[in-house]
Amino acid sequence: MMTLTTIAVLNEKRSAARFGVPVGALVTPVLSEAGARSLPPLPCVQGRAAVVCSECGAFVNLYCKLDPRTGTWHCIFCGHSNDDRGVLIAGNAQVCPELACEAVEFVEPAAGAGLEAPPTPLVLLAVDATLDALELASVQAALLEVVAALPPHTRIGLLSFGAAVAAFNLTRADVAAADVSPGHCAASDAMAAGLRARRAVHVVPLAACRSSAEAAIQSLRPCADGVSARERPRCLGAAIEAALILASDAAGVPGGGAGAGGSTDGPSAQGMTRAVGPMASARVLVVTGGPTTQGPGAAPLGDLDAGGAGGPAGGAAARLGARFFGRLAAAAVAAGAAVDVLAVGPAAVDAPLLGAVAHRSGGVLMLHESVGALFGANLAAALQRSVGGAGVLDVYASPGLALTHAVGPVSGLDRGPSGAPAAAGRAGRSTYSPRAMQLAGVERGLCVGLSFEVAAPIASEWAVLQAVASWVGGDGAAVHRVVTRRLRAVAGAGAFLRGVRPRAAAVLQAKGVVREAQRCGAAGDRSASLPLLRTLGQHLVHVASAAGELMECERGWLGRRKRWRLPPELRTIAEALYQLHRGPMLGGMRGHADGRALLHAAFLGAPLPLAVRMLLPALFLLDTATGRFQEVGPADTALLPDTAAVLDHGSHIFIWLGSALPGGPQADPPPAHGVPHAAGMLDAPAPWTREHAEMACQQLVGALAAGRFPVPECRTMLEGTGDARYLAARLTPVHRDTVAEQAAALPALAGFPAGSRAAAAARLAPTDEPSFLECLVLDFISPAEEQALLAAVDAGEWEVLARRRVKHFGHIFSYMQRSVDREQPATAMPAALQPVLARVLAASGMPVADQMTVNEYTPGVGLSAHVDTHSAFGDTMASLSLAGPVVMDFRRGGERRALALPPRSLLVLSGEARHAWYHYIPHRKTDPAPDGGRAPRAARRVSLTFRQVRSLPCACALAADAGAGERGEADAVLLEAAHVHTVYEAIAAHFIATRFAVWPKVREFLAGLPTGAVVADVGCGNGKYFGVRADVAMLGLDRSQGLAAAAASRMAASNPSPCKPSPAHHADVAIADALALPLRSGACDAVLCVAVLHHVASRARRLRLLRELARVLRAGGRALLTVWASEQEDARKLAKWARIDGQQTAAPAAATGHGAAGPLDGSTESTPAAQSERLRAGGWVVDREKGTVVLQRYCHLYGAGELEALVRAVPGARVASSCYDCSNWCVLMQVA
Repeated sequence: MMTLTTIAVLNEKRSAARFGVPVGALVTPVLSEAGARSLPPLPCVQGRAAVVCSECGAFVNLYCKLDPRTGTWHCIFCGHSNDDRGVLIAGNAQVCPELACEAVEFVEPAAGAGLEAPPTPLVLLAVDATLDALELASVQAALLEVVAALPPHTRIGLLSFGAAVAAFNLTRADVAAADVSPGHCAASDAMAAGLRARRAVHVVPLAACRSSAEAAIQSLRPCADGVSARERPRCLGAAIEAALILASDAAGVPGGGAGAGGSTDGPSAQGMTRAVGPMASARVLVVTGGPTTQGPGAAPLGDLDAGGAGGPAGGAAARLGARFFGRLAAAAVAAGAAVDVLAVGPAAVDAPLLGAVAHRSGGVLMLHESVGALFGANLAAALQRSVGGAGVLDVYASPGLALTHAVGPVSGLDRGPSGAPAAAGRAGRSTYSPRAMQLAGVERGLCVGLSFEVAAPIASEWAVLQAVASWVGGDGAAVHRVVTRRLRAVAGAGAFLRGVRPRAAAVLQAKGVVREAQRCGAAGDRSASLPLLRTLGQHLVHVASAAGELMECERGWLGRRKRWRLPPELRTIAEALYQLHRGPMLGGMRGHADGRALLHAAFLGAPLPLAVRMLLPALFLLDTATGRFQEVGPADTALLPDTAAVLDHGSHIFIWLGSALPGGPQADPPPAHGVPHAAGMLDAPAPWTREHAEMACQQLVGALAAGRFPVPECRTMLEGTGDARYLAARLTPVHRDTVAEQAAALPALAGFPAGSRAAAAARLAPTDEPSFLECLVLDFISPAEEQALLAAVDAGEWEVLARRRVKHFGHIFSYMQRSVDREQPATAMPAALQPVLARVLAASGMPVADQMTVNEYTPGVGLSAHVDTHSAFGDTMASLSLAGPVVMDFRRGGERRALALPPRSLLVLSGEARHAWYHYIPHRKTDPAPDGGRAPRAARRVSLTFRQVRSLPCACALAADAGAGERGEADAVLLEAAHVHTVYEAIAAHFIATRFAVWPKVREFLAGLPTGAVVADVGCGNGKYFGVRADVAMLGLDRSQGLAAAAASRMAASNPSPCKPSPAHHADVAIADALALPLRSGACDAVLCVAVLHHVASRARRLRLLRELARVLRAGGRALLTVWASEQEDARKLAKWARIDGQQTAAPAAATGHGAAGPLDGSTESTPAAQSERLRAGGWVVDREKGTVVLQRYCHLYGAGELEALVRAVPGARVASSCYDCSNWCVLMQVA
């Protein structure tokens, strides 16, 4: 029940802090069933009081000094001498197991402990009355199963809540009757008194009301008003308050309600102080389909969208709601009631607020996108976890060690005027240390992390820690579980490192970081986690520099400046911090604040095995030749198309099925008599099919998830589908490392052919978290080599550009054509460069570097944002900085990163860093300095950029896969940025003023949708379709900030209150990329994608957009797609449009530019020659006659059948219908 992070501790304070390894323990008072089965039972002492120190209250243990003749023993923690003559018998493990074992349990019956007999268990069910029909049917079935499984002596109560709170009368079997109280305010004294007065009919033993309870559950009716789930009247706060009043009264605790004066801002814990004695054994189970929208605790939905009412964006109403739920949490603790909240459906529920009530009371918050088997399993498990109440955890440490903080489901003890804990009598103890803390719940698997520091030199050979968990069991007995462990005090680093327990240390370190993330509201505010990420990076550097071996001329990772070889004891810690840095708890994976807040709370209370998996995901590969699962590291190159895999990430488990596995119906499933774990085996069918593989994976998932609470969510996905991103985002991007580095880091990959690994990486779906490789090696060359290289490149003529000088070696790069003339080689590489070139190749992994560009920069001169030409150069490039430092910036979408490049450093870019991130050097004379100031640039800086000239078409993962002539990813991104995104921002005002007519095809499509449908308008423009249907919810998304702002203004004009939208519009607007929509899978009933696809510049990206639309659609959902046709009704338009990309001659359809007018900006008129040049280069021309500036907007004209072919290439999608209308091709796409 206590796992140390190290079995050795450095005996000096300064030395102990050197390695950054936390000294502490993970304490699990009650192991999960699986954990308990793996350990021998604890020695149990019954009928005898534990022997404790009369001075500090610590329990006697095998490390205390005992005189067996006199029974005198000296406390190892405080040094006090105790006389327990006749009680302690040294060496007799049966009579005094505490003197022979590190862990022991004491059980004192209720009478012997001075405790009252425990009350019968109490279960209060509070069910949302605004659920949809399907959701309610599943909830009712799960509740009926739970009620049927409860013991007959259990007391039960049932409440429902919507606009009001209804407490059911469970004494009536003939009719479903309930007492209804208003939900718009907190309970007044009179309302609370009314509930207490009729408690006998609301809380009834199950044996006397089973049929009434079942009838009451079945009487619940679904909501049929057509309002979206998140906007339905739901007085969730008032319902929890009513349940707590019933729970407190059932426990014999006076008070409750709003307190004196009938205050409406929340319940008062005054008057609900827990009486000395056992807890009420109460459980409040709340099922809700959305957030609190009415009554106490309600906050504007806009605050919820901003990350939760408790987040930094919350207004006055949000702060009032946070205070109300804080009082609810205090009332739950006072009433001795654990509150479990089970949210169902896709609507956000404000997890930070509800989580405060759940976790502080010893309950749990769970989110379920759908009501299925997972919901029922969690509902049943929630009632089976508790083993007692009134839990207290006390901690003792020998001199030299001091407790710094505790992480997990604990809080400070309530202490009386004398300073003695008010909880003392509850668990049968009279003395607690100042470090004692209240356990939020006594449940299986809950874990508390304890961190210590070396506060003074440790004089003895050993340091000793003791944890005492005390609680009142279900039978009223007082239980004390005591574990005492010791750590050897050492002086040497080697002895300390050999004593480190990496996984426990990594989990404790990560729990401290996540606790800080929870405190600062990082779940709802992404910016709040940035300082934590920087701290993580600094800690990694500290660990590496203190205990690692510096590897010269090696590639770095995590963007760090040095590469270190870590000792095995610390590698796991570093890997865990790396995964925490990029994973779902703190990293950039998309998701709502509810999901992140839930992860934070679950991780803080997770036991060691589950916490390790939440930090370090495990990948299990199915070997179809043997039927065995092999555990490998979470490497992206391990996903091969002919196999299946299971990724265990603790709270989520993913099944991945390769595209090469044959599908189709199967007659005989594979025999399942093997043990489904890494060493287990199934009889392998011949051949393996997708169905067989999925069945084997499901068995493994069942074995992995056994005993976990909440039950992990499992998702199954096919290779190449949109859902595969959820798995890909959690894999380590090892494909950016060399083959040797992969084999060294993950030995299990050594048996995978390098070609298979590369092919697997190329097939990966785009990840939510941008993968970024910055390999920076300091002092790559010596100062002498630097001077020799500068002399070599200075010899001969320089080519003078507009603001800098350049030279080319090996091949000449044409800035006009953005290509390399392979027939005209440039000057050979300088002889002085050859020794350095060999090291560049070794460090970068490039097979050859046959082209080098030398750039010279003077102060104030920079480099425009660009991505090096994809079609001209290979997938890796390296840049060596000489003479002066500079700060290079990287940009991808809205994300920015800055990287300092000192002299003699080598920067290596590959993968997405090479092809998807823009890099540039700002034109300025100073750069940011590490101390926060500004540093002037040097008089001269020279960069040597090494590349490999591409001789074959690019086949990397970021290239288009559509045949000859199709532009690559980087080229398409650049074209869209210059001729779509920039143009629409420039013409937004003109575009808004001229687009107002509703296209009949769109009106017809929207008219066919059911009431309450959720519609995503992808590329919503100015939101002109928002008002077509008043009874559907529109989610407007647009890449243009100007257009999205106009759409939001249109919505705001009709929606003065975000909580009460007008009948004219139910809409939300977000700035989003259509290729990465910020929507949950299956969240939409329909999608509009009008005049968007023809602005996407490559076939691969068009397919990606369509896959994204299919991902957000529910099964059976439809999307209306419209594009410009090459068969224009007015052929004269074609004559006005010109090619933008002259290299697009081999494309299957013409890529044309369309003049998009914006207001005249006052620029002088250009000459015809200059206008022609700007037109060719993608600039603008002035039309004085119309008073406009004409920009070139990219548009791909679709030929007949082209859009239909794209839709058919999307897995799970089909063409429901298609037509030609007004020079547009229209396709109705339906998702299976």
